[in-house]
Amino acid sequence: MTTNYYKVLEILYDNNVVIDGEQVSIMTQVNIAEKMNLTTVTVNSIFKELKEDGLIRQSKKLVRFYCLSEEAVSIVKKMKKVWSM
Repeated sequence: MTTNYYKVLEILYDNNVVIDGEQVSIMTQVNIAEKMNLTTVTVNSIFKELKEDGLIRQSKKLVRFYCLSEEAVSIVKKMKKVWSM
């Protein structure tokens, strides 16, 4: 997993809220591209791979938002723990 892939997961994780009983990230691909100073094409490509790897999925109720898998949450928590040492 490259740094940009992890950073996208971390941004999604850090911006999670519960809407209609579903935990979703309120960051869009455009928001993430701006925050990371990347093109939306690059972020779209990262999202595609993260979806293929089963780390994120599109919300079933709120189509423009994404949800992290348990594995993605675990990855982010472990990395945050390592970096805080």
